[in-house]
Amino acid sequence: MTQTGCYECKEGMYLSNYECHNCPNECLSCLNENKCKSCKENYVLKEQKCIHYKQIEHCKSASNSKCEKCKVVYKLNDSG
Repeated sequence: MTQTGCYECKEGMYLSNYECHNCPNECLSCLNENKCKSCKENYVLKEQKCIHYKQIEHCKSASNSKCEKCKVVYKLNDSG
């Protein structure tokens, strides 16, 4: 912490105007209140938002911010 405020925040928080703020609940880390960098377990990072894997068509499970398993006859793309 500096005389003017924070210069770095712990994981799960982001820095704005020298203050630390909580990331959205489903994010492990974020850039701000609207943009996630990584997601909690069972969430997939899509367009900088964390979406529960059940909301992603054909996804059966998620890990490391990506879809981990697909329904039968579907395959994961390179980005999960």
